[in-house]
Amino acid sequence: MEFISRTVVRTVLTAGIMTFALAACGTSGGGTPASEPSDSPSNVASSRIPAPATGGPATGTASPSPSASPNSSDSAIPDGTVDLKVSIKPKAEAEAKEYVLACSDNAVDSASTLPNAAGACTRVLELGTDFFLAKPDPNKMCTQQYGGPETAEVTGTINGQKISASFSQVDGCEIARWNAVQPIVGTGGAS
Repeated sequence: MEFISRTVVRTVLTAGIMTFALAACGTSGGGTPASEPSDSPSNVASSRIPAPATGGPATGTASPSPSASPNSSDSAIPDGTVDLKVSIKPKAEAEAKEYVLACSDNAVDSASTLPNAAGACTRVLELGTDFFLAKPDPNKMCTQQYGGPETAEVTGTINGQKISASFSQVDGCEIARWNAVQPIVGTGGAS
């Protein structure tokens, strides 16, 4: 009887974990990744990734939206200092597009070249250094879906602390991370 009880518990737990993992990596329409960040837990300290306070997510397949002025600001950027290099590759063999994202004193610095710099700075400061320093959890289950060939590297400092983070869309967990930084790296998506 104890064997059956353990088997039932394992089956129920496994089904629950799979349901959670699939829900956390939500999809839209025909199996493509959802374009908005989910409310699911991530591998960082916070259990919810906050929505951007200003500006919407960047558009385009591999780079931030060129329609927004790099130095525009719809509202004040949170307190903090951001000095980042953002490198985005639309596919492995492509040349990287390089951008600078710099903010201080609640404003975008003139050195910024990233489109929608105000929204991107706000997002970086909302996420904080822990998000960019977090290492993948090898025990975390991720859906095996493909979001596209784009990759991005973000390096530099946030509030004086060095960060270095890589982003891709190779599985559900990485797609969720990419979606969390859309104002910085763009929407991506398989072509």
